[in-house]
Amino acid sequence: MASPSGHCILARFFLRKNSFTYDSVPPCSPHPNSLRKLLLIAMLCLILLGGLLTTLVYKTLNIDSYFHIIMATLRTVNIKDLELLLKLDGKLHGTQKSTFTPNISGGPFEVSIDTYTGASMNAREIQGVLKAVENGDFAFYPINTSMGFAVGFQIANPDTREVLLTFKESQLPKNYDFKKLSEYFMQLENLERAKSFGVSIVNNRDHYDY
Repeated sequence: MASPSGHCILARFFLRKNSFTYDSVPPCSPHPNSLRKLLLIAMLCLILLGGLLTTLVYKTLNIDSYFHIIMATLRTVNIKDLELLLKLDGKLHGTQKSTFTPNISGGPFEVSIDTYTGASMNAREIQGVLKAVENGDFAFYPINTSMGFAVGFQIANPDTREVLLTFKESQLPKNYDFKKLSEYFMQLENLERAKSFGVSIVNNRDHYDY
């Protein structure tokens, strides 16, 4: 007898006349545990594939700020503005690792020290920065730099807590200083964004220059 298609077949063999017959049963249903295992394997494969693709893109493009660009776009951020801030940060600012020992009995630990280049922004660049601050959801605030001996500024994304640009007042072009920039960082919306980032802005240059 021919085997019915689409059925699980139970074969009963009969030695009589060297023949056998089939009993058919209703279509099989996959076991729930098997489905779970297949879904788990599929998810793991997708995660692994995503990680490999991310690594490949990162190495192929050779962009150090690749991760920052992804993480800093949780708010409404213009990608061109973001790229400008990161590019200027690379031009004006850097960090270096060092060790610090608090006292003779204390153990040394690693710290990150801000460094600043001899480069400065031109008028077009600072105008682009201020426009990005006005149009985007960045937090713009003054800081003290060089261990408190120089006034500086930072621009960050409050959601990701990622600092995107750091520079000193001395790196500003002519006609731009603390007072000029206060017209932007003292705007109500910026004050609220800075506060959400944990920064309370004081509109007094001496506060940031020890």
